[in-house]
Amino acid sequence: MLNSWTPAWDLWLRPPVVTSLATIVLPLGLWPVLHGVEILRPAQAWLTPYFSVRNLLSG
Repeated sequence: MLNSWTPAWDLWLRPPVVTSLATIVLPLGLWPVLHGVEILRPAQAWLTPYFSVRNLLSG
């Protein structure tokens, strides 16, 4: 049976971990996968922000 009491640190810890995974780990993981498969390479610019940032930082 699940405990209905949830400690405060559990509520505080979970959202930053989930958002970090969604905004950092997922795009970084998709980058090499999409770059490695030739047919998926056009989706790389659409699904990961690094393609656009590279153009902004180039000067």
